[in-house]
Parts: sequence; C-alpha cells; structure tokens
Amino acid sequence: MSGFLQQREKILAASLIIVFFLLNFSIASRSPFGGWMDEVGYVDPGLNLAAGKGWTSTTYPWETDREFFAGTSPLYPGGLSIWVRIFGISMVSARSYCYFLFSVGMLLLWLGTFRFNLLTPAYRVFWIVILSTEYSMNWMARNERYDVWIFIGLALAWFGASLRGPWAKFPLIFTGCFLIPCAGFVGAPYVFLVASVAIVLTKWKFWKEAVTGMAGAGFGVVGVGLFFFAFGRLQAFRECVGHRTLIGQSKERSPLEIFLYPMDDWAVAVMIGLLIVLSLYYWKYRLPSATPWLGLAWGMVILMPCLMLSRGVFVMMYFYMLIIPLSLAILQLVLSALASVRGRFLAMAVTVIMGILCLGGLPGRLYTSWKEWDFRDPQHIRDFVRAYIHPDDAVLTDYPFYFELRDYVKFLATPWYCDVVPPDEAQRIDVALIRNNDSSNVIQDPSSLPRIGGGWIKVAVFPTPEMMAKHWGATNFPTFTLYRREIPSP
Repeated sequence: MSGFLQQREKILAASLIIVFFLLNFSIASRSPFGGWMDEVGYVDPGLNLAAGKGWTSTTYPWETDREFFAGTSPLYPGGLSIWVRIFGISMVSARSYCYFLFSVGMLLLWLGTFRFNLLTPAYRVFWIVILSTEYSMNWMARNERYDVWIFIGLALAWFGASLRGPWAKFPLIFTGCFLIPCAGFVGAPYVFLVASVAIVLTKWKFWKEAVTGMAGAGFGVVGVGLFFFAFGRLQAFRECVGHRTLIGQSKERSPLEIFLYPMDDWAVAVMIGLLIVLSLYYWKYRLPSATPWLGLAWGMVILMPCLMLSRGVFVMMYFYMLIIPLSLAILQLVLSALASVRGRFLAMAVTVIMGILCLGGLPGRLYTSWKEWDFRDPQHIRDFVRAYIHPDDAVLTDYPFYFELRDYVKFLATPWYCDVVPPDEAQRIDVALIRNNDSSNVIQDPSSLPRIGGGWIKVAVFPTPEMMAKHWGATNFPTFTLYRREIPSP
C-alpha cells in the first residue's frame, strides 16, 4: 500500500484537490443560502469595480466614504474584479473564486510538505483531506473573505522555503509574505510569529528564510499604506485599521476572553486534547525527536491568543492560522509514535479521531445542502424579489438578498451602511428588506432604521408561508420582512 501511494501520490494529491473544489462548487448556490454579512462586505467593492462603479461600497460603514473603499483588503476585491470580468458577476462566480484560490493554496502547501519530505505519502494525502474538510478550514475556503489570500501567501512562502536554489527560494518567500498583509493586516503579525517560532525551534538554521519572510510582510504593510496614500485615502484606511484592533473593539469585552478558545469549532478543542495526550506520551518515554514538533504545536496554541490581542477578537475565521501548523505537528508526532510498538495503538487512535474531525465540515455542509436542495434554491429569493421590488426602487436590504438585488435595482445599501448613509441617499430609499431579529417593527419604531426615517408599511415576509409549508422541517432560516415607504398624500 505504501509503495502504491508513493508512486501515485502526486496524481492522488492533485485529484483530491480537484475533487474538493468540485464538491464545494456543487453547493455554491445553496450554502450559504443567499449572501451572508462578511461575504457581501468583501465582494461588493470588487463587483462594483468590475461593473465600472469604481472602488466603492455600500456595505461596511467604516470602510467607505462613497468615493473609495478604504478596507484593509485591497488584494481580495481587486483579484475578484478580474475574476468576475472573465466568469461573470453572480453569487456562484464570486464563491468559486474563493474555492479556486483555496485549491491553489492547498496545492502549494502539499508541494512544500512533499519537498521538505515531511510526513509520509499516506499522511500527506490525509493532511490534504483534513485541511480541505475540517470545519474552520472549509469555512475559510468558502467564506468569501480575505483570509483565502492570506492562505495563498502562507502556502507560497512555505513552498518557496522548500526549494534549494536561493534565486527561487527567497523571492517566493518574500512574495508570499508580501501578499499576506496586502490581503489582511491580521496576517502581518502572524508572519512574524511563525518566523520567530521557526528560528527558535530550528536553532537559527532557517534564519535567512525567516528574516526574508519578515521583510516581505513589512514591505507588504508599507505597500498597502502607499496604495491608499496614492488615492488620498490614507486617513480613512487608518481609521478602518483602528476599528479592527483591540482599541476599536467594545470595551465591554475583556481581552482575557481571547485566551479562552471559542467553541465555534469543537475540532480545535479536540486537537488540543490530542496534543496533550501525545505530549504526556512523549514526556513519559523521553523521546527527544518529538521536541521540535511539540514546540511548534504548543508554541502556536499558546501564542496565537497573544497575537489575536492585536485584533481584539479570536473568532473561527482565524482558526486556520492555528489548525495548519497544529495538524501538521500532530500528524508528525503520530508518525514518530507509529515507529514503536508501544505507541502504535495511540497513533492509530489519534489518526482515527483526526479523521472523524473532518465530518463536521465539508461533509456536513454537503449533507445539509443536498437534503434541503429545493428549500435552498436561490429561485425562491429571485421570485420574492421580482414579486415585490421594482427596478426603479432604492432598497435597503439584508445580506441574503444582496446578489439578487445588486444589478436589479437602481440603488442598494445594506443595514450597516445606515450608520453613515448621507441624507440625500437616505431620502431615496423606499424599500427596506430586513431581518426581524435585528430590528423592531419599523412601523412602530422608525429609530430601528437609523438615519432613514419612518413612514413604512409592511408588505411581505420571507420565507413565505407557502415556502415554509412546502419545505417543512428545513433549517431554521431567519425571517425577513419587506417594508415599503408610504407615498405622502398630495
């Protein structure tokens, strides 16, 4: 079996990456059902740029001044604008951009591991499965945020570090780490963390590679600053970065909460539990070969919350930064345990558990999407929009309806844009389609639509009663109410 995998590992690895891309693509129209908040926020400027509307957005209020999108992620929307010019502007097209980037990153990550000769052919293939299906990793591959470009940068730097020739090695490391802050500033301190850990654990063996990575990240930060300076939006960009740091977070949240790993993804807690068991095993038998991998795993587990203090929050979107090195270290420790008879049972048990962790991610999303295929059909959203909203309307819409409405109505804004919407645009809005749980009845309390004003009548709800009756037992999808502003009497 090992010989078979060794001969065909490259074909099998490439085939798995393609299969996982196709599986994600197969449910692109169903999962999530309609757009979701961060997805809409990060695709909007890219789609507007592709549509000839400039680098603008009416989504996140602290990242726009109606003239230029001052978000922290110029790389993601910029690349998306090129992608949709080729494949068209649609929800499926925008999501497939994310799947494609993840697949490229996964290939580079596997190539680097292959060239470093880490793990074994079987466990390298298994690692592809883990990173492609585990809940947080798969969410990163599907969430339409800048994180997928951070993943690309990390994978490119990892692949570059595995090369021998300095003329290829160091430019690739530099380029990969340069891309990371261009995608999202949260990645810059992560580069310095990983590089510092690598220097310590390898006893300065890879110090040149680490310093090159740090230099790339530093130049990336400067490059993003120059980008916004060139367009006269540096101050808006600085305010956006400030909002996304600990200073800009709610004072009600204690920074110590970051050190209590959120249970948004129970697989992370299980991996840390497996690491504890493996640590006790290697401590009992005093096996020095495991020291670097234990150091990597525990270093990342302990230091990641410290790094996230700069962000002010440690949420599931950033778990991939921990899962990638942690899963690699665990699998390497498993292989060391397999080499001895006394550790074989432990190694097999850990392998099985790591496999089970994959079920809650992509397999779970596939199951839910296929089970509720008809309920999640975007045609339901399209029919609702066409029935109650007209092309000449100016609409304030919640996120699930974004893709259907953006090229259908003359003006479109999302709820968070209400915080900064100018008076002239506020007066134009004549339709509001908002989630019930996020606001009170706007007929009775117009203040629930800040800066928009009152005078609303209730028109319809989504999902419609007919839709719920037909698809009884489907996922508990939120209820949205459509309001139309009353036309003043002459």
